[in-house]
Amino acid sequence: MNRPPFALDRADRGQIAVLRVAGDVDVDTAWRLREELTTIMAEQDAIVEMSDVSFLDSTGLGVLVAGYRQGRNAGHRMAIASAPQRVLDILELTQLTTIFALYPDLDAATDGLLGSPSGSN
Repeated sequence: MNRPPFALDRADRGQIAVLRVAGDVDVDTAWRLREELTTIMAEQDAIVEMSDVSFLDSTGLGVLVAGYRQGRNAGHRMAIASAPQRVLDILELTQLTTIFALYPDLDAATDGLLGSPSGSN
């Protein structure tokens, strides 16, 4: 089965960074996500847009959790937008739905971050 190649694309929506992730987020690619997310979360709020993520393993989950924690410690927020059902199932199974702000699409995530004060989900 051909899966899309791993890719990251960063854009900004006002004061919010949008990081679009595509392909497999696994032990071979998660370091790239970690580098970008580390930079973003030190500077500003972020949305991780995951509609094109085909696979997410425990390494990728760890990167998302580390990014969330780093952002929280720096006074920034992180949201996840457009996660496919297979990713949502993993987040549910690992009970990470209790810490991540999850939104059905990028517009809802943007509105959610712009409408909620720092320090809240």
